[in-house]
Amino acid sequence: MPKQFIIDADAIQAGKTRPVSVGTLKLLVCNSAGTFYVIENMCSHAQARLTGGKLRGPRIFCPLHAAPFDMRDGKALGAPAKDPICVFATTLEDGKVFAELPESND
Repeated sequence: MPKQFIIDADAIQAGKTRPVSVGTLKLLVCNSAGTFYVIENMCSHAQARLTGGKLRGPRIFCPLHAAPFDMRDGKALGAPAKDPICVFATTLEDGKVFAELPESND
């Protein structure tokens, strides 16, 4: 998967998230204490947006039912979610957030 620029790192404060669209992908960029994650902005349980979910370390909690997910591998960590979310390999280079995204996301 090719690496694509997503957002400037300074656009997202620590502990916050920012929804971003790249082609047809609806992504959520998460800044958890200076570590950035790029995930699909969709809970696997109720198909709700993860925007506004609380961050705790590498975990995000869905704002609808508080389902926890590991942003490193997408794994659902507790009820009510059972299925993982989609996560993308993320790097920070020169103050910019990049993610490896599928080639055909137009």
